[in-house]
Amino acid sequence: MATPHLLNYNKAMANFAEKEKTYKTSSQPLTEYRLTLLEKNYDRLENKVDKLSDKVDARFDFLVDKMDKESKRVDARFEKIDARFERVDARFEQIFKEIGNVRVEMHKMIWQIPAVLAVLMTIIGGLSKLFHWI
Repeated sequence: MATPHLLNYNKAMANFAEKEKTYKTSSQPLTEYRLTLLEKNYDRLENKVDKLSDKVDARFDFLVDKMDKESKRVDARFEKIDARFERVDARFEQIFKEIGNVRVEMHKMIWQIPAVLAVLMTIIGGLSKLFHWI
């Protein structure tokens, strides 16, 4: 037995019947006619859902493609940034190497200062003996 709300012929069903041009024939029982209307209404709603689903799928595909393009663009920017950081790192390594060379040169100079002072003192001492008045 059909549920009571299906047996009530409501205004929405009447509007749908007018739209679909399906009219009750005298040979059709009322419940069959209502079931026919319900089936057509279900088919119409199913078509709407399918169209909407296709639109959502198309929009989702569009968004995925757009996101892929943006992610590729961001990846390219990060690669450029990585290349710049590698150049900066190479420059820092070169600077540290030169600082190390400067340290070695300063260390050599520090050990050369006493030798230069000894030579100067020897020259001054020799000159003072040469000129014995000093």
